[in-house]
Amino acid sequence: MKIKKEIGNRIRLVRAKLKMTQGQLAKDLNMSVSPISGYEIGDTFPSIESAIKIAKIGNVSLTWLFIGDEKEAQDGLEIGFTPEEKRVLESFRRLSKTSQTAILRIVETMQK
Repeated sequence: MKIKKEIGNRIRLVRAKLKMTQGQLAKDLNMSVSPISGYEIGDTFPSIESAIKIAKIGNVSLTWLFIGDEKEAQDGLEIGFTPEEKRVLESFRRLSKTSQTAILRIVETMQK
């Protein structure tokens, strides 16, 4: 069923945005990895309770999770970013490749 795959893709997108494994998401949802895998490949739907938790964890709306929303869908992996994070990303994208590389080096140095 197409809708199951679409919901699964959005769950996978949320998980990828958060840089979580299926195991990490499963732990946060107090379940095994098997249901997460089932959601993501489109075999099963999440329960309402699980969907609410996924939406909260990913900072996305239930509307987007279940039926998608054009504006949010256009943002791709930017879904759930804070306004500040979006501003930083938008500014970063306007920089030259050389400047982007320099910024990445600075950020990596600051994280050490």
